[in-house]
Amino acid sequence: MTGPISADVYDGDVELIFRRIQEWHAHRIKQLEMVVYAPDDAIFKVNGETLPESDLRGFKAGVAVALLAFREFPIDITDLDDHDTDEGE
Repeated sequence: MTGPISADVYDGDVELIFRRIQEWHAHRIKQLEMVVYAPDDAIFKVNGETLPESDLRGFKAGVAVALLAFREFPIDITDLDDHDTDEGE
């Protein structure tokens, strides 16, 4: 896939579902960015255990790769409220 998928959706409930998913995605991206851009002296806990400093570089690199792979939300949402659904009238 090279870019976002685009489709016309005329169901408000479907649009709401996609918008909620988009918000969820944006929140997760911010969390990944917090890890990648954290100061070098930041302490990370994974499953309640402090991540050893020797593992921190690899951990942050893995999160950076995930961020590159998932940063772009794969669906483009356009507001269609003003679209005329009664064609031919």
